[in-house]
Amino acid sequence: SDNFSIRPISYVPTSSPTPKAGEVFTLSLKAVGNTSANITGYDATVPLVKSIYDANKTCSVADGNLTTNTSQDINSLVFLTTDSSSSTQLKFGDVGKFTLNLKDSTWTQVDQAKNQCIPDSNTTVAVGGKIGCNIENNITITSIPHHFNVSAALSNFAGSLFTYLSLDMNMSAKLDVNITAQSEQNTTTKNYTGVCYAANTTHTVNYLPLVVIPSNSLTLMQYYETNTSKEGNVSTNLTTISVSHSQDIFATTNPGIAMLNYKLNFDRSYLKPVNPLDLNISKVTILDTDTVEGNDTSVGTARFYYGRIKTKDIATDKTPALHALHVEVFSPTAPGIGFYQNTLNWWINTSDDGVTTANDVNLSAYSDFTKVTPNTLVSASNKVGLSDGKLNFLLSKGVSSSKQATFHLDIPSWLWYSTFKEYNTSVGSTCAEHPCFEYRFLDNATNVGIKSGELKGATIGKDFNSTYQKSGVKTFR
Repeated sequence: SDNFSIRPISYVPTSSPTPKAGEVFTLSLKAVGNTSANITGYDATVPLVKSIYDANKTCSVADGNLTTNTSQDINSLVFLTTDSSSSTQLKFGDVGKFTLNLKDSTWTQVDQAKNQCIPDSNTTVAVGGKIGCNIENNITITSIPHHFNVSAALSNFAGSLFTYLSLDMNMSAKLDVNITAQSEQNTTTKNYTGVCYAANTTHTVNYLPLVVIPSNSLTLMQYYETNTSKEGNVSTNLTTISVSHSQDIFATTNPGIAMLNYKLNFDRSYLKPVNPLDLNISKVTILDTDTVEGNDTSVGTARFYYGRIKTKDIATDKTPALHALHVEVFSPTAPGIGFYQNTLNWWINTSDDGVTTANDVNLSAYSDFTKVTPNTLVSASNKVGLSDGKLNFLLSKGVSSSKQATFHLDIPSWLWYSTFKEYNTSVGSTCAEHPCFEYRFLDNATNVGIKSGELKGATIGKDFNSTYQKSGVKTFR
C-alpha cells in the first residue's frame, strides 16, 4: 500500500452459499469502503482462520475440513487489484455453521508507522480521529450433509420365520434402521450430532397394502422405537408410517450415525382370529429439516400368525407321565410346508422351534377350575423346550390321597384365544380366563374299562378333550 491508497473497511460476500459436505462451492467476496461501495486497487493475500460459529457446541471437526476444490488445505484468500474481489472454489468435508475470519493487519503499515490508526483494532468508528488498523470481518457459512446413507432391515421375532400377532410389544417384528450422514464422497460427517449440528428428522416407512382377513379383526398397526421410546399406531387401511425424531438420535458415541430399532405389531384381539398376514416394507426414507434425504428400498417382509395354546386333559397310571401341549396358528389353509391340522382352521405351528420357549409356559396344579387352592397331587417339569410346535412336560405324582387336579397355565398373552374372557392368570381367576387341563391318576379302582395304551379324544365323565395313558407298549389312534 501507499500513503494515498483507499483502504477497505471490511469484506462482504457477494452470494450466500449453503454448501453440502464434499460438494464444491464458490466463495465470492469483495472489499468495500465505508459506504459499502466497492473499492479498487486492493491486492492482498488475507489470512483465513476457520472455526465453529458457536463455541458452546461440542463438535469433532472445528474447522469443517475446509479445503480447496482439489482437497488442498487453505489458510488465506487472494484479492485481485482490478476490483478488489476474491472468488475461490472451496469445499467443506464436514457439516456445521462455521466462521471464516479474514484479517489483514499489514495493508495499513504506513498508517501504523505514523500512528494514524488504532493498533490491533478493527473498529470502523473513529476514536480521536482514528479507526482500527486491521481490516477484518467474519463470514458465516453453513454446510449440511450431502445425503443420508440408509440401511433398513425388517425381520421376524428373534430372527425366526414368523411373528405372533400381539398387543404386547415384547412379541414383535423388528425394523432396524441405521442412518449415516455423509459427504458427497460418502465419508461420515462427524459434526452431525445432537450436541453439534444434527437436525430433526422425519422417518417415513412405506409398505404394501395389508390384507387383513376377516377385515375387521385388526384395525391398527403399532410401533415402538426402543432407543427413544417413541411409540404410536396407524390404521391398517394405510400404507405409510411417519415418525419424527429430534437431532439427539445422532449421538456422540458414533458421530454422524443414528441406529434405531422399531418394534412392529398389530392390535390383536383375543376374540378375533386372523388369517396369516404379511407386512412387506418397500421403502424407508429419512428427511431432515434442511431437506437432506436418503432411503433404502431393500427392507424385507415379516409374517404374522394368530396363535393359541391347545391343551388336552390326561388320565394316566404312569409317573412321571409325558404330556404335550401344542402351539397352533389360525388359517383356513395350511400356512406353509410342514404344518398339520389339529382342528378346523387351526394348524400346529411346526415352524415354532423356540419362538415360544419353555420359560414362556408355566404349569401349576390346583384343586379345581378356580385358581385358589394349590394341589400337591402332581407337579410339572419341562422335559425339553418347544420343538416342532410341541412343548413336552413330565407330570410327576406326589404323595396325596387325591386322584384329580387341574393344571392352570401361565402363558404369553399372544397365545390366548377365547370367545368368552380376556386373559387373566391372577389368584382367583378361572379356566375361562387362561388355558387349563385336568390331570387324573388312575389306579385299579378307577381305570375299569381302560385298555393299555393311549387313547386320544375319549370321554370319561366331563372330559371332552383328553389323553389317557396306561402302562403298555402300543398307542391306539
